[in-house]
Amino acid sequence: MDLQEQQLKLKRMKIEEMQKMRKVEEQKLEELKKIHTSVDALLSFVMLNQC
Repeated sequence: MDLQEQQLKLKRMKIEEMQKMRKVEEQKLEELKKIHTSVDALLSFVMLNQC
């Protein structure tokens, strides 16, 4: 394997790693959205019961 092939393989690996990281970040964001929605619902419920 020559130098150019090695560099291409390295770039490909870096890209795959970045894609994995992005996927993880997207999953974290989805979890945060779910939590945010739950907290919103809970706050609304509490506010309604204050009256």
